[in-house]
Amino acid sequence: MTSEIRQTVTIDGRTLHLRRFGSGPPVVLLHESPRSSAVLVPLATKLASRFTVFALDSPGYGISDPLPLARPTVEDFADAIAQSLKALGLKRAGVYGTHTGASIALAMAKRHPDFVCGAVLDGYPVFTSSEADLHAYHYLPPFEAAWDGSHVARLWSRVRDQYTFFPWYQPGRDNRLRREPPAPPLQTAVVRDILAAGRHYATGYEAAFRSDGIASLAAVMPPVCIMCREDDLLFPHLDRLPSLPASMSIVKLGTDRGIWAERVGEEFAMMIRNADAPAPAFGIAGRPTGALCALDGGVVARCYDTGARELAPLVLLHDLPGRSRDWHPVALREAQRRVVLALDLPGAGVSAATSANPDDAAALVRHLLAALSAHGVTAFDVGGCGLGALLALDLALAAGSAGRRVLLLDPPPLAPVADKPVRPLPDWHGGHLLAAWYEARDSLLFRLPGVRNGAAAREVGPGLDVKAVQARFEAAVMAEDGGFALAGALAARRHRLADHDLSGCQVVLRSGDPDHQSLAETLGKAGAMVHVSHYDLLADAAVAALRS
Repeated sequence: MTSEIRQTVTIDGRTLHLRRFGSGPPVVLLHESPRSSAVLVPLATKLASRFTVFALDSPGYGISDPLPLARPTVEDFADAIAQSLKALGLKRAGVYGTHTGASIALAMAKRHPDFVCGAVLDGYPVFTSSEADLHAYHYLPPFEAAWDGSHVARLWSRVRDQYTFFPWYQPGRDNRLRREPPAPPLQTAVVRDILAAGRHYATGYEAAFRSDGIASLAAVMPPVCIMCREDDLLFPHLDRLPSLPASMSIVKLGTDRGIWAERVGEEFAMMIRNADAPAPAFGIAGRPTGALCALDGGVVARCYDTGARELAPLVLLHDLPGRSRDWHPVALREAQRRVVLALDLPGAGVSAATSANPDDAAALVRHLLAALSAHGVTAFDVGGCGLGALLALDLALAAGSAGRRVLLLDPPPLAPVADKPVRPLPDWHGGHLLAAWYEARDSLLFRLPGVRNGAAAREVGPGLDVKAVQARFEAAVMAEDGGFALAGALAARRHRLADHDLSGCQVVLRSGDPDHQSLAETLGKAGAMVHVSHYDLLADAAVAALRS
């Protein structure tokens, strides 16, 4: 398996995320909407034996920041991507794009011919004006979270229909796609990318719909190859192309993915001349507040650096399921005093799972320490929420953080659990997504996983926090098997929390939890300074505890 390096580059306060593979002349890969660079990995690994491959998350997708525009055009996407790649050190590159990415790749070739050696447009969209209007109106419905989970069912139905009909919103005989739909895990990956993009999932689609596919082909200077496999829903669009200049070619392919990838490589081999790839660039300094940054070992952190250096850096670990953005209200305020790094734990958020046994706490801690120390973060305070509180203690001890502040926010109940959390297997009916939604709902209503009775009831407000449920649902859907295994390993030893010497630890508990009084007494006896807060004031209480 070709190794993957993840990088982020920041221009004008906006971060672009990419995956880098291989060595040789540079090739840039752009994905379709609403996907991310994850969908480009199979092609990237095949090209990596001949090229240095940069698979990008387009702005607003994956973990790249969106453009600061309400309705960006493909030209806006092209300019932003070219600017970021030039800042990374690339001077000349071949550019591949599929569907929306093909429209952006063509715009890059037109607007930045000094940068683009040549472009491969895979599944280039050529919509009529009436099709573009219909798609822009019907294709992009919002998915607003609803307490009853109806938005989850609608989203799954949309993804399934997208692989059965084109356009998906007009199911019927004439629009039936003549191909087998991908298996549920692959369709779930599309759901993940839509959830990651959030309200920005529609921007790339709309930009492509509003782009004139035929007019855009005029006056392109670098060589361009327009190709498509016959199982691609845009294969008929090849017949809509006008007569093309000699610098452009059309390639019709069968369904064999190996032949397709080889042909992409052959086209770039003919296009690219004397284009050297730069060395990888890393670092966390100067990141815009809240931007995601790729560290070592597949670990991704959300970085908060306002330039303040009053205190040692603060490393924050989220609950499971969860992700780094859960710490945003606390991190934003603490960043006024110091650098804050909120990590996506391995297998959760967008961090890759480790090969270490999740039951081997020491190996996991070494992995996190290595990722941090590679960026100069060796002495730090640490905070953990929920199950992440257990890992925060391990991390503090291993880092030798004697005298450092340790925050345990809403630590888990001490009662042991019989069953480890297991991710429901994706199924054709979307039951795995509904299961994740109701588990997220139950975490708001009940203290113990799987225990739904009055004794486990949590205090809730006059209105139910659907946004909090949606955040936990998204975290569960995006988690890898490794993230669930880590959650299980931590849950199995949470009853040992009070076995630690908690002297110097600041603990914040929810006042409405059925066990908060007994937990306060137990952790207090272990030496912790305990603070009790109403559930909707936990962020304020966490900041106050860090400053006490």
